[in-house]
Amino acid sequence: MYNAGFTVVPHVGADIVPPPPGGQLPATASEPGRPRKKGAAAPRVAGPVMRPLRSDGAMLGCESVVLGPAVMGEIRRGWHRLLVPLEATTPILNLHRTGRKTSVHLRPGQVALAVAGSGLQWSVPTPVRAILLWIEPRVLTDFVEGRMHLRLPSGALVDRPVLDDAELCAIACKMAQVMAADPLGAEVILEALASVLMVVLARNHGLPAVDRRTISGGLSDAQLARLDRYVAEHMSERILRQDLARATGTSVSQLARALRQGLGTTPGHYVLNARLREARRRMEDNGASLKMIAADCGFADQAHLSRAFKARYGLPPRAWRQRAATGADVSATAPGA
Repeated sequence: MYNAGFTVVPHVGADIVPPPPGGQLPATASEPGRPRKKGAAAPRVAGPVMRPLRSDGAMLGCESVVLGPAVMGEIRRGWHRLLVPLEATTPILNLHRTGRKTSVHLRPGQVALAVAGSGLQWSVPTPVRAILLWIEPRVLTDFVEGRMHLRLPSGALVDRPVLDDAELCAIACKMAQVMAADPLGAEVILEALASVLMVVLARNHGLPAVDRRTISGGLSDAQLARLDRYVAEHMSERILRQDLARATGTSVSQLARALRQGLGTTPGHYVLNARLREARRRMEDNGASLKMIAADCGFADQAHLSRAFKARYGLPPRAWRQRAATGADVSATAPGA
């Protein structure tokens, strides 16, 4: 069950140019329908934009673009970025990093990846229709820990500029199709696809590689589900270790050992992280006061929420909310772990 939604809005100041099914590329957003002059650089054209697309507290952005010869700046430098071509060809992608340029052919089933802070930038010699996705490492960690019960320190991904992953390609292309068609229930479909994409990305390309069976710490999937459900249902209350043990059918010492061995955390921190994820989700609604969010998520008061939130995400709630509302990089000052 996913509690968070997302909004689909057009790129500000641009006409909506859905990715065509094939053939001629769209004209520039500022001059719709006007053919591009011979030899002129292809524009980066905005298609339907999800800004932001949030699933269960994790943030994932997605945009249809047309890449041209100009180097695409390192947008959202604190985020992971993925580029998936939408044409059944093998486009040439130029990789720019530390003053060096290398060129690769992106074959069908391959994804270009620029991990957060890598300094990697892209350009193409000829226009390429693609879907661009970006994910904030901190909230990818939250999603992996909170929903998959795996460890992904700092949201780390393999620093490999090209990934062979047909599954990721298929999910991204399906997202592009839904964005262009905008069918009834599009938001629900996109939210589900975003969650699946994050699962595949973390499972196939997360660091360190983690075997699900080795980190469960002796708790079954059913026990983990009961633990999450108990915390969610009693979020506004004081939750004791004995309560968690009863919910999972274990003793207090067994639960503590399982969480320490499996997730590297304690029962107290497990509950705190769940409270913070829910608070962050609630903060996406600008109409909710921080005082009410603090009470609903089980914090003693707003000051308690602010201290814990800043320690986790590197920004106090009010500053994080302001940055998120303007589309700024909310992970820029977040701690690395």
